[in-house]
Amino acid sequence: MMPTTSFLPPPLQTDLLEFAQSLVRIQSYSGQEEEIIRFIAQKMTALGYDEVRIDAMGIPTIGFGPGEYKLAHMRNESCEVQQIVDACGFYTNLVRQIQ
Repeated sequence: MMPTTSFLPPPLQTDLLEFAQSLVRIQSYSGQEEEIIRFIAQKMTALGYDEVRIDAMGIPTIGFGPGEYKLAHMRNESCEVQQIVDACGFYTNLVRQIQ
């Protein structure tokens, strides 16, 4: 079965296609992925992810979830219940879409 983006609104489908086309155009030979890694990190930042980091292996990672990201996994971390409920709904819908 072919993957589909039909669950996305048309503007996001267009953005996703343009992003994928840009990835294909960037040369990224093994061991020389710096340009594509920077491109991915910049795109994730532009999309508004809480925190975008490039780890020690050169993999762009994101912080994503309810609550204040600067307090994540700290002793004084707190979060409004509605943010957790909203996040659960998002995660549930995400899993349903990728099955």
